[in-house]
Amino acid sequence: MLFFLFIADMHTTSEFIGNAIYLLLTEGDVWDRVTADRVGLLSKYVEEALRLLPPMRIRLRLVSRDVDLAGTSIKKGDAGCTLNAAANRDPDHYPCPHAVDVTRTPITGHLVVCQANFKQ
Repeated sequence: MLFFLFIADMHTTSEFIGNAIYLLLTEGDVWDRVTADRVGLLSKYVEEALRLLPPMRIRLRLVSRDVDLAGTSIKKGDAGCTLNAAANRDPDHYPCPHAVDVTRTPITGHLVVCQANFKQ
């Protein structure tokens, strides 16, 4: 079990680092902006990179309570999944959802750690 946790942690961390570097190198002036104001923008960039390219794009979960979602009844204990990569680009939640915006507010609320509250 401990070995599995170690490998899982290593995989998501290394994938995130690669994704974050990719965005820095391919998205216009992001590198210049972040390196010019590391104190103010680095943590925002990390959140934005997690939102745009999450290391876990799909998460399988068990439903914790009965819920009606868009007219479909889902019962407690049913299996479900979150499509984090899609939800993190929801235009109702993020203006210009496909753009890297290190000044986006609020920058939190994405589904990378499955703690966001999205409206049904």
